[in-house]
Amino acid sequence: MKIGIIGSGNMGRSLGMLWAEQGHEVFFGSRDAAKGKSVAEFVGLGTQGGTNDEAAAFAEIILWTARGIMPSELLSNPEVLNGKIVIDCNNQEIPEDFAYPPIVESLAEKLARNIPNARVVKAFNTMAQEVFELAPEPLKNYQVSVFVAGNDEAARKAVS
Repeated sequence: MKIGIIGSGNMGRSLGMLWAEQGHEVFFGSRDAAKGKSVAEFVGLGTQGGTNDEAAAFAEIILWTARGIMPSELLSNPEVLNGKIVIDCNNQEIPEDFAYPPIVESLAEKLARNIPNARVVKAFNTMAQEVFELAPEPLKNYQVSVFVAGNDEAARKAVS
């Protein structure tokens, strides 16, 4: 599978590395092409790096790690996501004193509204990024699960 990472920070790097180890083609995107290339060089395993636009064009599935930032702010042509599966792994910012206002629209719902022709799936948001830096074997031994949510059954299965 061809997976593009939009935002090559800790979460994107960790999941991208795991996917590359499992034989997937991975492209790390960033606002700064040099950062995307640097992450790909660090990971190795045949991964590529460059801009967010290049990652989006490359991939069948996109990991969206840019919390609260919509495609129109990061991509020159958000329509490149049409028909693609977009994984939202983000959580809301934690407010000071944990005083959460009522959440009337989740980040995944907001993302889906902004890219209505993409297939948005929520996943990988219930564990710290450091968990994904563990090898798959210990995670299997402890029966670690990842919650996957979305309206498109085929997209959920692909993410799973």
